[in-house]
Amino acid sequence: MNERQKQALDNQDLTTGSIVRKLAIFALPILLGNIFTQLYNVADAIIVGRFVSSDALAAVGCSGSINMIVHSILIGLGTGVGVIVAQYFGARQREGLTKAVNTTFILCVIAGTALTLIGLIAGGPLLRLIRTPENILDDAVLYLNITFLGLIGMMFYHVGSGVLRSVGDSKFPMYMIVVSAVINVGLNLLFVVVFHMGVAGVAWATIIAQYMVAAAVMIRVYRMEHFTFNRSTLRIDGAIVGHMVRIGLPASIQAMLTSLGMLVLQSFNNSFGSDMVATVTVMQKLDGFANMPAMALSMAASTFVGQNIGAGRLDRVRTGVRYILFFTVGIGVLVGVVMLAFGRDLLHLFTDNEAVVVIGLTAISIISFSYVGGGIQQACMGVIRGAGVATVPMIIMIAATFVRLPVAYYLAIVPHEYRGIFWSIFIATYFGAVLMFGYYISGRWKNRGVVRQRQPVKAEKAAGQS
Repeated sequence: MNERQKQALDNQDLTTGSIVRKLAIFALPILLGNIFTQLYNVADAIIVGRFVSSDALAAVGCSGSINMIVHSILIGLGTGVGVIVAQYFGARQREGLTKAVNTTFILCVIAGTALTLIGLIAGGPLLRLIRTPENILDDAVLYLNITFLGLIGMMFYHVGSGVLRSVGDSKFPMYMIVVSAVINVGLNLLFVVVFHMGVAGVAWATIIAQYMVAAAVMIRVYRMEHFTFNRSTLRIDGAIVGHMVRIGLPASIQAMLTSLGMLVLQSFNNSFGSDMVATVTVMQKLDGFANMPAMALSMAASTFVGQNIGAGRLDRVRTGVRYILFFTVGIGVLVGVVMLAFGRDLLHLFTDNEAVVVIGLTAISIISFSYVGGGIQQACMGVIRGAGVATVPMIIMIAATFVRLPVAYYLAIVPHEYRGIFWSIFIATYFGAVLMFGYYISGRWKNRGVVRQRQPVKAEKAAGQS
């Protein structure tokens, strides 16, 4: 093994060395990958909004809540495997790693096929159920049905990337997102601007890019040295499935119920007309960018905590979490300031419809102050899940969503005042942040590892801890 390979392996091990350096090396590729993920989502919206119409933009946005319901099982599966793989890796248990990885990808095939069929059958009726405006309904159904065909590719990419990140390889998924973004934008321009395919062109561009990077990620997983992944090892392990259900099922239930709540909120948005739907679509894209640093730190926290709990290093966990929370709060303040300062320019990237811009500026004036709370919520959730505790974050996130529903109803629907929709986001975010931070400081999430801990390694010198 050459020096470069040794350094790469050392960077993947988050149980030793400088905590700040290791977290930065690990989290930065996740952040860059998230940026490019959001870029190609934003590219869909910009290209549709600019080269088709604001109604087409609203049609693309309408499917978001329904897509999230179908993706809930993917989220749970990814969460379950991520925690399990990180802890087996931290404990240096190759056999457990092998069983976890192989079980995961068999479940991907089963779950991906089932979810695709469910989505194709139920997507259109759900769009009608949430009162999607008639002028955008046909395009919304078309976009949704095509994107469901890419669900299996998306599942393999996200779960495969989760496996890679859990063993410390956060760079390769980032590289693949960059490749996917470039392919997606190029195909968007080709299908929409040149071939005039409208929302269908955006959908086809997305799923083609997803399948290409999914194939690359699976090849990378196949070649990993930390575990064995081939035809002879492809089998389901009952104990691993049990761990995945215990950790992943709460995350799936959380995502599913949250998505159902978002579906109700989408119906609230729809009641204000297509301009409001278009605005919410744009705000979801901008919000995706704004939340990326917190999400990257949350994912880093899960892997960091998972590996160190597997290694028996609770002292290192405590130190690392303090750094993560400090950076999360600082970034939340910075992101809010940027949104307030450049809100109009950001909105004009998507549309010149002044009605959409006016509603969007109102949304930014409220939501920009929620990013600190959202960051704290994400960071604490990453820590708690990395420890193997999934039920409590599930309950808290569901509670936050279902606090938002009556708030939105009484502040927006009853007085027919669209600002209430955005105030409901602000209130629910801080409600969830307070509960999540409260559980974190209670310490009840400790000593909940999935794998049997090996003996704690000798504490590093103080100079190696920061």
